[in-house]
Amino acid sequence: MKYVMTILALLLPSLALAHGGHEQALLSVGVAQGFLHPLLGIDHLIALLAVGVLAARLEGKQKWMVPLSFMALMLAGFFAAHAGMHLVSAGTIEMLITVSLVAAAVFVVLGQTMLKSGVFHKVAAWGITGFAAAHGMAHGLEIPAGADAQGFAMGFAMACLSIMAGAIYLLSIIDKRKALKAA
Repeated sequence: MKYVMTILALLLPSLALAHGGHEQALLSVGVAQGFLHPLLGIDHLIALLAVGVLAARLEGKQKWMVPLSFMALMLAGFFAAHAGMHLVSAGTIEMLITVSLVAAAVFVVLGQTMLKSGVFHKVAAWGITGFAAAHGMAHGLEIPAGADAQGFAMGFAMACLSIMAGAIYLLSIIDKRKALKAA
């Protein structure tokens, strides 16, 4: 709770707009837009839930390293593209995102039905994580007007990590209930 209060204390004063400089992009506007962005797009939800589902099937540190690595690569792609340092066109980035979504869906389905080996889950989870930079580049090129880039990235990262962690947590609860029923 103290962390929530600290974050609110840092963000709420900019919402009051009781000072000059309103024409500049506000950090809080960027955070809000960034946080809502993955929640409102089906492509984002599919990618993030798939990463969470694939990571949930891993053991030990890798269960949490996959979402953290995904986020780190996504942020690296975001800031690189925002700075104009992307080596591929926007069309290629969108194609890579589409390929990653199809691959993620296939990996999740195969992992739940036919291929339940630990090696498959590692390859699938880390393979999808490799596409994270493309997801980040797309967002670095398409920051909404009026949004602060750093704020957008911060809100986006918070929402993405929450979605992936939520998927891992829910699957752990489901797995525990299955284990109790089987016992």
